[in-house]
Amino acid sequence: MSQSAMEPAGLQMWRWLAFACLSWICLGQVAAAGPHYMVTIPAVLEAGAESRFCLSLLRPNETLQMTVTLMSEEENITLFQQTSDEGFRNCILFKVVSSFLT
Repeated sequence: MSQSAMEPAGLQMWRWLAFACLSWICLGQVAAAGPHYMVTIPAVLEAGAESRFCLSLLRPNETLQMTVTLMSEEENITLFQQTSDEGFRNCILFKVVSSFLT
């Protein structure tokens, strides 16, 4: 088994989040103008378990609408929807229903 397969899913998610944040900081230095957004989700979603996703909106230059939707063949569930002309960061807990994982 590889090292990453033996690590807990939470640790893998935090490593990915740290990488994404560092990339975000570098991107911000290169492309400072205009709005930027980032959404992070766990790589593995377990039926019946609570999961968390985090999102950020930085430096919007107009009013923007951000929508995060969990999609499956049977249904779509909107997990987050917000309209804003200001930057924000938010983490949302949600429960994964089994119909999304079949």
